[in-house]
Amino acid sequence: MAANPKFTTIDDYIAHAAANVRPVLKKIRAIVKAVAPRAQETISYQLPAFRQGRVFFYFAAFKAHIGVYPPVKGDAALL
Repeated sequence: MAANPKFTTIDDYIAHAAANVRPVLKKIRAIVKAVAPRAQETISYQLPAFRQGRVFFYFAAFKAHIGVYPPVKGDAALL
C-alpha cells in the first residue's frame, strides 16, 4: 500500500493494494456480500468494512498477510 492513502471506497482500497493480493481481497468481499447481501460497504478506520446497523466485519491487506476482523463485544470467551 502507498504511504498513508485516504480511502473512500472498498474499490479504492483494493486498487491501492498489491496486485497479488487484489484477487484475495475481491474474494473476501464477494463472500461477505453473498452471506450478508443487505450489508453496506464502507471504509472505517481506513479499512474496508461492512455494516448492517453497525460495522460487523473489517478486512485488510498487509505486507505478509491479510487480516479479517469481526468486532467482538460482550462475549468474555472471545475477548
